[in-house]
Amino acid sequence: MKKLLVAASALALIATGLSAAPASANVSPAQSKYGASCSTLKQVAAKRGADGSNLICKKETEGTFKGKQIWAYAKYPSLKTINFKLGAGPTSGYAGFANDVTRALKAEKLVTGNITNESVLGGSGAAALNDFMLKERGKSGQALITGYAMLLGIQNNKNPARVSDAVPVARLMAEYEAIVVSAKSPIKNMKDLTAAIKKDNTIAIAGGSVGTLDHATIIQIYKAIGVDSSKLNYVAHSGGGEVITSLLSGATSVGVSGWGEFEQYVTSGDLRVIGITAPTKQSAIPADTLKGQGVNVVSQNWRGIMLPSGTSLANRNLVIRAIDVMHKGKTWKSILTERNWGDNLIVGDTFTRFLKIEEKKVVSLYAQLGL
Repeated sequence: MKKLLVAASALALIATGLSAAPASANVSPAQSKYGASCSTLKQVAAKRGADGSNLICKKETEGTFKGKQIWAYAKYPSLKTINFKLGAGPTSGYAGFANDVTRALKAEKLVTGNITNESVLGGSGAAALNDFMLKERGKSGQALITGYAMLLGIQNNKNPARVSDAVPVARLMAEYEAIVVSAKSPIKNMKDLTAAIKKDNTIAIAGGSVGTLDHATIIQIYKAIGVDSSKLNYVAHSGGGEVITSLLSGATSVGVSGWGEFEQYVTSGDLRVIGITAPTKQSAIPADTLKGQGVNVVSQNWRGIMLPSGTSLANRNLVIRAIDVMHKGKTWKSILTERNWGDNLIVGDTFTRFLKIEEKKVVSLYAQLGL
């Protein structure tokens, strides 16, 4: 009977071990990131913070991980106030992004005071950048919302200042381009579209204004499949609604825009999505990537946050730490899911390098278009 009791106790211990988090859930200092579990209080992970600072194994004091033993910053990064400068109006994508960031920062208790938005209109974002560079130099509590569309606007207006002249903090999200056709179209996938373009390279393709990400994406597709893009019959529209109307009326054969523009029409069965420009398959989008279908194109409409030129390194790093904590929090993760956004965080110097590459690509695009 005693042996049976011992055996039963052993089985209970095994069962308990299986149901609990495995020891491997604790992350070593060398692999640590903010929010990861750790095993030894006060242990230091040198230079593992997003800003290059140390992380410490501690009980977190605020936010999603409050009370949990994780790799965290020595002091919870708290900002006083933020004013987000926008190059578009209060109903724009920039404003929506700023509002989502505000919601996530507040949820994690990363800002103690007010967070406001300020629109500076003109030049497709160039006016906002110039205002930011001239008026906010070195000021704390000021930030600029930027994105691919601002790079295009600055190049289109031949603006001398560039986004990379400000102080990059973080790129936070990506909305990928979707390639769609009418549900009645014989084109079922990118292989069919490639064949259709090679048969008739003047096939009508609808997208946003000339020089936008939509336009650039189609030019990249033509290049990737070996077709001269100078023959491209690109029908420019002022917004996604017009693109959809042209597809449903039969005025154009193919459409390109952000997935969010097309989602409800794909769901209703009016449109068919045949490809997405993400680097990997997106679970919420019922189509393979272009790369997965043999067309080597990845493009994204990204948005990010800049600080004024003259910002101290210490202040930049404080904001980077705050964004890192926000990014790991449950509210931001929920926002990414709600919006069908890709999670493509890069910060600091890596974001600077990315911006400079993007700016060069935009210059090349406009030269190719003769703009």
